[in-house]
Amino acid sequence: MAAWGERLAGVRGVLLDISGVLYDGGEGGGAAIAGSVEAVARLKRSRLKVRFCTNESQKSRADLVGLLRRLGFDVSEGEVTAPAPAACLILKQRGLRPHLLVHDGVRSEFDQIDTSNPNCVVIADAGEGFSYQNMNKAFQVLMELENPVLFSLGKGRYYKETSGLMLDVGPYMKALEYACGIEAEVVGKPSPEFFKSALQEMGVEAHEAIMIGDDIVGDVGGAQRYGMRALQVRTGKFRVPRPHRPGPPPAACSVYSTRRQQLERHFLSGPEGCRNVNIFCNSPEGLHRWGAETSGPECLVAYSGHSSPLLTIEPTPGFWLRQGSRAPRNWSQELQLMGPQIP
Repeated sequence: MAAWGERLAGVRGVLLDISGVLYDGGEGGGAAIAGSVEAVARLKRSRLKVRFCTNESQKSRADLVGLLRRLGFDVSEGEVTAPAPAACLILKQRGLRPHLLVHDGVRSEFDQIDTSNPNCVVIADAGEGFSYQNMNKAFQVLMELENPVLFSLGKGRYYKETSGLMLDVGPYMKALEYACGIEAEVVGKPSPEFFKSALQEMGVEAHEAIMIGDDIVGDVGGAQRYGMRALQVRTGKFRVPRPHRPGPPPAACSVYSTRRQQLERHFLSGPEGCRNVNIFCNSPEGLHRWGAETSGPECLVAYSGHSSPLLTIEPTPGFWLRQGSRAPRNWSQELQLMGPQIP
């Protein structure tokens, strides 16, 4: 408990994700996660400021708050930071007219937005609305624009409902990015501007806040990149990493990582095996393929189908690793070979 006390020292505000943390959606509105109603009530009785920070884009903010209240939560609309209202503000500020590929449940948020003669596309978790016809129409709108602009309300891969895991907006966003050769502007987690807005509403600085969510990338990673502390719950979309799968040994790879910067990986020419290296950095941007472990701040662990790490680098300098070569001697205290040895 002492360690937790140290980690939470100076925290004045708590940002809570909603889906997968407070409740799981589904038929009849879904169900509250065991203990979540009591946990929120306890937080609100404490000295901490509390705000709800969600990527929910199938419901308007009013409908979401109504659902939470029916499930027993003490929450008001003014306490919720959601992507649709934030997107509307951006559209008005930039004079943009969107083509909307969104769920009918959130469409009312855009009632005051001009959607005639669209000059951008807004995509959200449209659920059954992600038909070929609707995706193709969004694609056509973007391709007809001289400077195509795509907004995505979040970029999650999936989320959990009572009936199981559901695809989120992220895969569809990526499809439009790939087809149009553009990069979407994300409104919602893990966007720094989204966290900034939530913290401003709460009246605390990033270093004084902690984000609690079930998404290691959108919630935890995004918050940490913005300078906050973060905690992943074992509910919602949380999954135990899969066991390592067999694969050929690595041929060559280059890795460079620095604190709070994106981990970059470039595979050099070589046999197919070089694509099967699993390299993990326990910063939010770490690549995670086939399961991985961490062993300390800014630590890289690489696997190649083995139950033990192939190598660990701590801290993470820029380095080259080629099959059949050894690490430079001056890295002797930074590079530890574990498990299968590299000749």
